[in-house]
Amino acid sequence: MRFVKVKNILMKTVNYVNYGKGKFSQLKLLELKFKGWYLKLTPKYGACILRCSYKNFDILRPAETGWERTHDPMLTSYFPLVPYSNRIANGQFQWENEHINLKSNHVSQQFPLHGIGWLSEWVVLEIKENGCILEYKNSESDWPWPFSVKQEITLKKTSMKISLTLENIGRNKMPAGLGFHPYFPLTKDLQLQFNAKSVYLSDDDNLPTKLTLVPNKWDFSHSKSVFETKVDNCFSGYDGKAHMTVGKKRYNLFVLSTKSLDHCVFYVPKNGNFFCLEPVNHMNNALALNPIQGVTLMPSLGPGEINHVEMLFDTNGI
Repeated sequence: MRFVKVKNILMKTVNYVNYGKGKFSQLKLLELKFKGWYLKLTPKYGACILRCSYKNFDILRPAETGWERTHDPMLTSYFPLVPYSNRIANGQFQWENEHINLKSNHVSQQFPLHGIGWLSEWVVLEIKENGCILEYKNSESDWPWPFSVKQEITLKKTSMKISLTLENIGRNKMPAGLGFHPYFPLTKDLQLQFNAKSVYLSDDDNLPTKLTLVPNKWDFSHSKSVFETKVDNCFSGYDGKAHMTVGKKRYNLFVLSTKSLDHCVFYVPKNGNFFCLEPVNHMNNALALNPIQGVTLMPSLGPGEINHVEMLFDTNGI
């Protein structure tokens, strides 16, 4: 009989449960080890990943030490973006002739940020030797549309896949933003390559102001160093593929299964030891701007409709 290690936040002890289906709630930590992969995540706090390594090489930056005290998703390795990405100006927007007002949801932010999945408790639906399925159902937040979202993680010999499946379980059409927010380790020898057609310039509040061609300083269509880049902008026309090289070690990031993830947020903090490349299905502040001249900026789901997106980390056999 095979078991997986989990940590129960209420009991403050390490427990072992059978691989299989069933609802496991109140789980603070869940660890998976499979064919060189080590994955540590927290269903209790936003379905965030806290450590992701392959053959002792960190694919994502390890969670910072302050996470144990604050449980701040911004200190983790990854979190899901649902049901919107990035900021909503003043937390206000119109949807289906209704005025919506959302509160700021993070102590460091002026406006609502990154949806509600990253700040909510998820239930574990299934644990396998090489993966798990988590679920969050929204019904009591200030987001007025009920929805269900599942996050499935699957480990294979040289790759890890994360998928998000969003379902509208309400009676009205809802905004349906989806995306992934990984944090990658940043070193001087890291090289990055990705393609995007254009980029949104931003104001002092990090809200988009103008769509323009990608300037040379942010043009990564040919592999180059990220280390001294200064950027926190949303790119449009992203082709869903990024390639990273660190010395002789290399791993590839692919986004599969949906053409809707055609934007990405590229963020490199000043003097940081990480960077973010976040594939998403809408531009920043899409809800507050939607629509512009009759063009719909924000994806939506009708009652009972589903959207499924995936992100694949291919280590290329490090």
